[in-house]
Amino acid sequence: MPIKKPSISNAFLRFTLIVSAVSILVLGILWIVDDIYHFENDSRRIRQEFLERRRTEVKQEVELFSNRIATLRAQLDDRLRRDIRARTNEAWVIADHLYRFHAGDRERGEAEALVREALRSVRFNDGRGYYFAVSLDGTGQLLEDHPEFEGRNLLDLTDVIGNHVIRDMVRIASEEDEGFTQYVWSKPGSRHRDHLKLSFVKRVPGLKWLVGTGEYLEDVEKDLKKDILRRMENEQFGDHGTFFAGTLDGKSLVGPAKGRNMIEVTDITGRKVVRELIDTAKDGGGFVEYMMPAVDSTSPFRKMSYVTMVHDWEWYFGAGVNVDAVEKDIEVRRLLMKSNAIKHTTGLLGFVVLVFLVQYLAARRATARLRGGMAMFMDFFRSAGETGATLDPEAQPYSEMHELALSANAMIDGRSRAERALQESEARYRRLVDNTLDAIFLADQSGRILDANDQACARLGYTLEELTSMNIWDVDSDDSPTRYADSLASLEAKGSAVIQSFHRRKDGVVFPVEIKATAFHEDGKTLVIGVARDITERFEAEELLRQSEAKFIHLFQSSPEAIFLIHLGNERIKEVNESCARLFGHPREDFLGLTTREMNIYEREEDREFILGELRLGRPVIKHELRMRHADGKLMDCVLSSEVLTIEGEPHSLTSIHDITERKKMQEMMIQSEKMISVGGIATGIAHEINNPLGIILQATENLKLRTRPDFPKNIEAAEEVGLDLKLMERYMKARKLDVFINDIREAGIRAAFIVRNMLDFSRRGQSKRIMCSLSDVAGKALSLARSDYDLKKHYDFRNIRVDISEDPNVPAVFCNETELEQVFLNFFRNSAQAMASAPEPVKSPHINVRVSTPREGWVRIRFEDNGPGITPEAQRRIFEPFFTTKAPGEGTGLGLSVSYFIVTRGHGGTIRATSRDEGGACFTVELPVQPNTTG
Repeated sequence: MPIKKPSISNAFLRFTLIVSAVSILVLGILWIVDDIYHFENDSRRIRQEFLERRRTEVKQEVELFSNRIATLRAQLDDRLRRDIRARTNEAWVIADHLYRFHAGDRERGEAEALVREALRSVRFNDGRGYYFAVSLDGTGQLLEDHPEFEGRNLLDLTDVIGNHVIRDMVRIASEEDEGFTQYVWSKPGSRHRDHLKLSFVKRVPGLKWLVGTGEYLEDVEKDLKKDILRRMENEQFGDHGTFFAGTLDGKSLVGPAKGRNMIEVTDITGRKVVRELIDTAKDGGGFVEYMMPAVDSTSPFRKMSYVTMVHDWEWYFGAGVNVDAVEKDIEVRRLLMKSNAIKHTTGLLGFVVLVFLVQYLAARRATARLRGGMAMFMDFFRSAGETGATLDPEAQPYSEMHELALSANAMIDGRSRAERALQESEARYRRLVDNTLDAIFLADQSGRILDANDQACARLGYTLEELTSMNIWDVDSDDSPTRYADSLASLEAKGSAVIQSFHRRKDGVVFPVEIKATAFHEDGKTLVIGVARDITERFEAEELLRQSEAKFIHLFQSSPEAIFLIHLGNERIKEVNESCARLFGHPREDFLGLTTREMNIYEREEDREFILGELRLGRPVIKHELRMRHADGKLMDCVLSSEVLTIEGEPHSLTSIHDITERKKMQEMMIQSEKMISVGGIATGIAHEINNPLGIILQATENLKLRTRPDFPKNIEAAEEVGLDLKLMERYMKARKLDVFINDIREAGIRAAFIVRNMLDFSRRGQSKRIMCSLSDVAGKALSLARSDYDLKKHYDFRNIRVDISEDPNVPAVFCNETELEQVFLNFFRNSAQAMASAPEPVKSPHINVRVSTPREGWVRIRFEDNGPGITPEAQRRIFEPFFTTKAPGEGTGLGLSVSYFIVTRGHGGTIRATSRDEGGACFTVELPVQPNTTG
């Protein structure tokens, strides 16, 4: 029994009613959803705007307070200086007034005692401030913190870092009347003597004293910290915004938990809030949102804070606000929206019922008219289908059916024309396929060959009937049923592919082919069409080219010389070998596509232009010497050769480069060594020549002293013979200081002989043997040579440099080559003096400190420190390299410190390093084993 299907008119009626009802319901739902959506958006916007305003407010407040802290810290030194200056002026007024008032009626000692006792009782700055007084000859008058020093001369008193504290104060008072001085001093109540103190002193002319006072910088900074914390506690902003602060170990400094360690305290979610605040501050500062833990009587609430660091004090500090307030406003708006949604839904239901009734009446009327028209059209269409005749468009009752009839007639006519065109197309396709130069195959999804063109049959030696009885793998020697199935799956995914394979002729000969394969579907089946081209000639040519290129690339890349291949037209680099990349310090990829100008490898642009000009004229460049630039900016001496090659019809230059920097340095080193050998020989000869007159001078001075003695018998005898009174002659010589002159001549001769002997020892390098030496004595000899260095005095006079050589107790002697270490120490003295002489700004009170100590058992350390301009980080990395120098051209060879490094490390098994001191100046440190087999 056939199933009764619904009519179009009834379906249209039901469809219209359903669509109307659903549309209205959907619109209502969308209306409500839109309200909810906008409410949620508004809630998020309000919440975001609130948080952003709070974020901006909190961050601004923290930054303002941070700037205030920075300002107070910046003003700290000025406030301190003003305060101690004012305090000292008060002491000066007291001392000067008391002394002048009592100077006329009391002894000086009584007046001084009155001044001392008047100043002794004065205290300020919460009792920690006091006055001190010292005579201008260095005698302590009032030293409240060290009463045992009163009455003693303190000019040689030094602090823990060696500053002559009292001597500096006396100098300031004597030369400038008043001034500031800074030193390290003991502090009342503290066991240590390393407290930094700033003092102001002022001369009291009548007393010939200086009076002053000072402050320990740590106390002043502690007062500033207390003031800042007090301001934080008393300051609020916005809607109950507050500040907080703490130390990096978790101790709270400001806030309800002040004084407690909060590092392990967690909020209700288990987060360690204080630890997170500290980590954020260490990372440069930022925002942190958390639940504020309950402290004392406060309840937990959600808080947003901005936190940062107070560097040097090891503080974190910030400000925070309560962010729960916005949620209350959002909840009120949510209740209002819920009420509105109920009202909208009630109104919507009434509106849906009304519209549904109207839609029902209108749809019934339209359905009746459509049913009549469709009945007329279906009767006509059945008649046309049975007879095969075309439809009469004019007989249709509606315009839409009129157009439908025209379309049906056009479809029938088009089908007839398409059948004729298909027959003609198949004939053309067959002619095209059979006359192409490539072999064409058609196969199904099982791999069976369905069709092939004439070229395929001719090339393989099979007839069409033979080919269509074969499979693809019978023709393709690389194929198999499994590989064909895999290839078909790949073709179905990609659509087409180009494959290189080998075909086998009927006589067994195999030849290479390139196959363009395409998969398509026809009548529900998967078919593959393949176009195969014989590439035997191309294959043989590519193989020859590949072999040639492989030989060239092997030679190119394995060459120890740096090689460029450059296109002469656009000057761009086509290829470089690995030796080239190593030579210039650039990765190979950085060269490709750029010009040598863009790579900046030529020191002079003229060299580059000369080489390109010669090559463009067809002339090769042979062994051209020039300087080229490494990636780090270092210049290299190189030899370049280049010639023109034609590659793919384009002119290219093949350029090889050989680095001769080390060779030239070795030549310079040999020349310098020969020069030094010559100088050493000349110095030895000069020293021997000077020793002869020095001997005569010393002998003559000894004879003069001996023959002018009034108690020598032979002198008395000779004087009596000539009638000379030796007593009167002795008085005359002393009155005219002739005895002093004779002693000066003798001492100058002895000093000259000592210098000559040191120079002879220093020049006899090959004769020196290893002995046990005191490093302080070796340093003293090197200092004597440095002071007599004529070339050095053209730049700097050692008489203007204070040199202090000190040695710790019980420092052992070192088994060493004395003259070699003397050369090392001489280099240190010369470098320090020349650095201070060439400093951009004159060095005040230039000095060199040499200290010999024992860092550990079996080792001795000698440290050379100066107060010159120091050593730059770049120079520190390269200071011991041969030929590296920071001096002007002609002023140094760059070998002194490299030779010193070799002597210390290789010759004596020690260590040497160069650093810059924090307070300014350079420091060279040498550590040597006491015995050669000592290890550190």
